[in-house]
Amino acid sequence: PICTAGITDTGEWIRLYPLVYRNLKDNQQFKKYSWVEANVYRNNKDTRPESYKVDESTLKVLEVLNAKKDAEERKKIINPLCKVSLEEIKELYKEQYVSLGIFKPKDVLDLEIVPDYKSWTDEEQAKLGQLGLFDNKKLKPLEKVPWKFSYKFTCNDERCKTVHKLKITDWELYQTYRNFKNYYPT
Repeated sequence: PICTAGITDTGEWIRLYPLVYRNLKDNQQFKKYSWVEANVYRNNKDTRPESYKVDESTLKVLEVLNAKKDAEERKKIINPLCKVSLEEIKELYKEQYVSLGIFKPKDVLDLEIVPDYKSWTDEEQAKLGQLGLFDNKKLKPLEKVPWKFSYKFTCNDERCKTVHKLKITDWELYQTYRNFKNYYPT
């Protein structure tokens, strides 16, 4: 199961968890910047206000915004949610348990790429293969990427007194690695 972040049609963050993307039907597998519709309900066990559970059987892809053609439309949706810094996002978490956010760094100093294990640990493998109580279909295997990726950056905020380093867990970066590996075999 994965956590999927999005923005509602009213301009608020939403987190859908759990979502077993690998087992969605082809017509339900959405791309980044897609408008989707689904029945969701509050996850009362999660204190983060943006967290919801999703009924995967109701998920429908309504529209996919074109990355180049619809860039201005995407900015109109995303920019109002933009915060000044990582520090501001951390403060929102302390005050309201808000755990999703976006900001523009002052300077991106480095993309750090370091080797990682070539295969999943037993613990990771157990999590990846975990089924829900009423699930009866086996999950499609997920390929392990043998690298870790992190950004080093500074914020455009007087509260920022340090260089930040954040691990990148975005699916797209790992899929880009897989695509390059297949396109440029060694």
